[in-house]
Amino acid sequence: MEPQPTSQRSVWRDRTLIILSASLVTESLALWGANGPLFAMLAMEWSGSPMGAGIILTMTVLPHVFLGPLTGSFLDRACRRNTLLFLNLTRAAVVLGLMLFVGNAGILYVASLALAVSQLLGLVARGSLVPALVDRDQLQAANGMLNGASTLGRVLGPAVMGAALDSGGPRYAYIAVAAPFLLASLMLLFVPRVRIPRSAEQFLRRTMDGVRHTFRTPLTRLLVLATVPFLVGGAMLNLLELLLASDVLRAGATGYGAMLSMWSCGSLVGALGAAAVRRGGSFASFVAGAIAMGAFTGALYWADNLPFALAMMASGGVAEAFRSISATSMFQAWTPKEKLPHVLGVYAAVGAASMVCAYLVESAIVDFLGIRPAFLLAAALVGGSALLAMALGRGLPEGMAWPK
Repeated sequence: MEPQPTSQRSVWRDRTLIILSASLVTESLALWGANGPLFAMLAMEWSGSPMGAGIILTMTVLPHVFLGPLTGSFLDRACRRNTLLFLNLTRAAVVLGLMLFVGNAGILYVASLALAVSQLLGLVARGSLVPALVDRDQLQAANGMLNGASTLGRVLGPAVMGAALDSGGPRYAYIAVAAPFLLASLMLLFVPRVRIPRSAEQFLRRTMDGVRHTFRTPLTRLLVLATVPFLVGGAMLNLLELLLASDVLRAGATGYGAMLSMWSCGSLVGALGAAAVRRGGSFASFVAGAIAMGAFTGALYWADNLPFALAMMASGGVAEAFRSISATSMFQAWTPKEKLPHVLGVYAAVGAASMVCAYLVESAIVDFLGIRPAFLLAAALVGGSALLAMALGRGLPEGMAWPK
């Protein structure tokens, strides 16, 4: 029997959403602990070069660029619950298989790529499942709940995997990664299967129709285009945070880690706040989040001590959570369910491509402008995405962008 859409009062007590959130905590803990700090550290050690860590980080982005538009066609005929369950079982098998290849950086690159592909598929599968579980009015609350669960996993993952690596070596760390994946799979067995409309068209036609729908529909086109400058500025911020901590504040790895932690803590707070936004307020929340993040990014231009930088990082995390959760909610609210996996895949591809382009040129930009002025450029890009959204949103029907 299929679950009925959740009402406003019960969204935080809904059994299915609670199970999905709990599974997402464990899944994110393993994903963000492995396909990042753990794999990057091992790759750098086994390859004997920092380039090993760079390859790992590149592998986490590439599938989104090339496979994003195809993801919807892979998933639109699949059971979302079973897809998430299968992905977690596959991740556990891949990580446990690495125990046979300790010291081999090449195999680690392949495993990182496999986890990144599974992360993309899971993102689209879960995003297209939520509208079948809750009413349109409750999408913001449900996405805030799931985003908070994901952020909690991101906060815990690096620390847990780092401790496992230090205490027991690579094999012990691999077991620590695989266990949460298996636990998430077990939890997903208790999520009911949901029937979602399926397209009868061929694979390539479904893919092209999904891309056309994304760019021909005013709201989805707005969200995708406004994401480009935002993520270019955000990608620049990733490098600038490191340079600020090491070269300007002289805070070293400890200070940089504290800055990242404060961003994650801010994201967790922002997820809870964004969940309280009512239907009709998602677009305003989306715009306000981008403007606020741009302001906090620009404020780092004047950062001359670690406490101020930590405060700005936490505030930026709050703002970014409002923006990203609101964007997801608008996609889910206004996109036909059979088109939603395709739209989310294209959105992921455009965002990843924007970040890759930024990664290719950001070092040259920082060398030319300097660290502090580069913060102002990043802030202008992030804040400018809000202005672009407001300009494109003027032609949207009443109630779709701004509340009636």
